[in-house]
Amino acid sequence: MNRRYFSMIELVILIVLLVVLLLLWLPTMFSWRGKARDISCSGNLKQCVNALLVYGDNNDDFLCTYGNEYSGWYRQPGVAEELGFKLSKAGRSPITERPVTLCPDNWISASGGMNSAQAYGAAWFIPMPNDYAESGCEIIEQTKTNPGQFIAMSKIPVPSDFVLLADSAYTRGENKGDAVTGIQCILFARRCEGALSYFPRAIALRHQGEANVGYADGHVGTTMDRTGMLIKSKIGAFVDPTGRDYIITIQ
Repeated sequence: MNRRYFSMIELVILIVLLVVLLLLWLPTMFSWRGKARDISCSGNLKQCVNALLVYGDNNDDFLCTYGNEYSGWYRQPGVAEELGFKLSKAGRSPITERPVTLCPDNWISASGGMNSAQAYGAAWFIPMPNDYAESGCEIIEQTKTNPGQFIAMSKIPVPSDFVLLADSAYTRGENKGDAVTGIQCILFARRCEGALSYFPRAIALRHQGEANVGYADGHVGTTMDRTGMLIKSKIGAFVDPTGRDYIITIQ
């Protein structure tokens, strides 16, 4: 029996073809992975919004998104249990204990003790108390240590436009031109008030240039309609961390 072996030229051609096919397939693979993280994020966010709504049902229709002792939305009584985890009694819980509160596409790891601040962000309206003044649904309460913020769910004018939670990012700098993307935090700015306003927090566009947002009626959407969000939802700032550039979108 005569055996035929590949010649050196044929092997080179085969290897080149395999490399070309691999290069053509890689973008599709990364796209699938990105889409899977996007779907996972949307699912997490919906669970978190629903947990907050349950909290409101159990507390006379009031939500607390930022409370005493610098406690964020997921640290309010009953929210963690509704999401299926328990908070650490000593100190703040590590992110490994509460993955449902995190965006799986978070592009930067926490360090220096900041891991407790990594979670979906709630709207920060303490610096902008007049956003929903006509309805009176946003309530600021002064405590001994720091202000707390509450939302009267029954007074929200349009729940489908009112953003409760979103992907959020920490941004340093007091002027909008100095903002830098950084470690994720638990609050995002409701809006930017004029050219000289600062916004230490923004919604991060981490999913191929968009972000997931959860609304007061329980549905989860994206930031594709940014103009509408600036006007109807009173969102103040977006930051694009995908290329780690300092790209800011404001009203």
